[in-house]
Order: sequence, then structure tokens, then C-alpha cells
Amino acid sequence: MTICGLVLFLLLQDADLDRLVQQLGDADPVRREEAVRKIQEAGPRARQALGKALQSPDPEVRTRAGVLLQEAEHEAKERPKVFPRITADLEAPLGVVLKELARQSGWSWNLDPLPLDRKVVLKGKDLTMIEALEQIGFEYWIVSGGVVYLRERKPGAPGVPIDGVRFAFSRTTWSPKGEPLGTIFETAMESAFDGAVRWAIAGVKAGRDWPVETCAIHSPQLVYVPAATLTEPRVVVKGTRLWFCPTPIAFKDPKDGERRRVGACQIVLEYPSIRVRLDNDLEEKLLRRTLSQSDIQIKVKPGREKESMSVGMGGGGGGRFGGRYGGKNLAWCGCQDRPATQRPNPPAMAKELVVGFGTFYPLEDIAEISITFHKPVEESFEVTSPPLK
Repeated sequence: MTICGLVLFLLLQDADLDRLVQQLGDADPVRREEAVRKIQEAGPRARQALGKALQSPDPEVRTRAGVLLQEAEHEAKERPKVFPRITADLEAPLGVVLKELARQSGWSWNLDPLPLDRKVVLKGKDLTMIEALEQIGFEYWIVSGGVVYLRERKPGAPGVPIDGVRFAFSRTTWSPKGEPLGTIFETAMESAFDGAVRWAIAGVKAGRDWPVETCAIHSPQLVYVPAATLTEPRVVVKGTRLWFCPTPIAFKDPKDGERRRVGACQIVLEYPSIRVRLDNDLEEKLLRRTLSQSDIQIKVKPGREKESMSVGMGGGGGGRFGGRYGGKNLAWCGCQDRPATQRPNPPAMAKELVVGFGTFYPLEDIAEISITFHKPVEESFEVTSPPLK
């Protein structure tokens, strides 16, 4: 695309956003919901148009634009807590370095099994957390109860880090009967945030774009190119990372059936439960992370308090192809005969989650129901490997 073409494209995008912002005042609720959804999908690019809409003569546009802008600014404020950047010039015991990492990131570490007296070096500017941990010889393992557990990093291929994710690449010539037939590319993905990563190999470039074969079981970690003598190929990865943005929601003087829209989700009060409805399917295990019973608090009207209150238990749920053949009937990926075409046991998907918070109080005795909803935020990314020898 030429510079002029790119400018025209961006101007058209801005015009579309301005139109969608005006649509926030449409009399048709379906068109209003469509505008909200598309503006939210535009992400940070929509903030300028929303800011201008605060001066709109239409009070409905002003109100809805203000809510969307507040949500976007809250997300921008929370994101660095999930994907911190580190700047340091340290040569000190591990315990001292981890304390500095905690100060810059806000993360808490489980220190019990770590060699805190070991001397480590951490030097760099604007490092991702993965890069910082890699320098000191550790990697993110799991998070439990808001505390991050680390483990010592094993030697591996050099990686390409981005916010929250690191990809490492390698290649192997496939010679099932002693004759080179193609190249197997292996990609290892490491994440360092409390969320999920979805990714796939978008292509392999070596002089030109090469056709890529995949396996429903072993891809995207392993893919195959039917050429054995590629010169310094590069692997292109495309994907999304999904993180959870803690978002406060309040139902003041609550009424049954009230709802709030947050991102691609609707939060519905069905006392004594909260129903979460998503626009699109999400893995059940991820959907359950958006809201739990502990995220819900109630405030009782003055003079209506009782000595004890029962609290219900936590929420319940609602409602790749081609191949090559090798010796001993094994395909390039290790499957029998040919790469698998169907993924076994795909994850359960859902659009709805119901979380109960049983209480002795009738709804008319409740002054406010406060929720910390963990809004799923999906961001696209693209990574290209260095030339692979």
C-alpha cells in the first residue's frame, strides 16, 4: 500500500468511527448495541473519536461515549499491571533483584524454594517480564492466589519476546528413509501472564511464501514444508493473547433484570445470581475466570441488617490438514500414517456463566451490589522468527 493509500485508509477508518459514535444515539437499541460492539472492537484507535463525542449536542451520544471512553481508559491503566516493562542495571543477589522486579511490576513472588543469595545480573531498558526473568535464569511457571511461582530456566533456542509471550524457533530436515524430503519447523511458546494465548503458523518465508502443512494434534508447535533446502527461512506466527481486566460494576438500588455491557459481555442481575453473557463462545475454563462468588459484594440498606447472612458457593457454568508419509508408516509429525485432521477432545465452549450469591436479604433490602468483573480482553499480535540456519 502506498503512503497516499495508507492515509486514505486511515481517514476512512476515522470516518467509520465517527459514524459509529453518532450511532450511539440511534433510537433503535439493536443499532446502538452494534455501535458499542464495533467501537469496543476498534480498541485504542476509537479513543479520539469518543473524546470528540463528549461535545456532541445529543445527550445520548455524550453519555454512551463517556461510558465507553471511561472503560477504554480503565483498560489502558490496568494493562501495564498484566504486561509490565522493566528497566534495571543490577548485579546483586537474586532476592534483591526480585524485590526490584516486584516494585516495578506490582507482582508478588513465591520465594520459598528460590536461591535468593545467588548473584545474578539484570541490565536493560523497557524489557518484557519474560526477558527480565530470562536474564536472571528463571521463567514464569504458574500464578496461584495472585502469587507468581518461578522455576529455573532450562537451556533452549533463542526466543523472540513480546508482551507476555515468548516464541522460540528451530528447524529439522525430515528424512524418513534417508532421503531429505522436507523441513519440520518447531515453535515453542512460553507465556508469562495470567491469561491465554491462541496462535498459529501463518506462513514460512524463504525467498517466497512456502505452503505449510499442519496436524490437528501437533500443530501449531510442529508444521511441515515440502522443501529440504530452504535458505534462512523465517516463520511467521499470528495469534491473540487474552487477558482479564478487573472492571468494577455497581447496581445501585438494584432491580431484577438490570444489565450492564462491558466489552463483549453483558452482566445481568438475576437475584440472587449474576448471569454473564458473551457475544461469542469462550472456553468454559476461561469464562469461569470472569466472575466468581468472591467478586460479588452487597451493601444492605440502613436499619435492615441481620445478624447473619448465608453466602452461596461459587458459580456454575451456563449454558489442521494434508500430510507426508514416512518410514514405519509415521507422518512427519509423528502421527500414524498421516497427520491428524481432527483435534481430539476439543475444549468445552460456552457463552453464559451463572454465579450465585445466596443471601437472607430480599432484593428490596439491598442498597447496592458491587461486582469486580474480569473482562476478557483479546489483543492481536504477529511475530516473525529470525533467519533459521
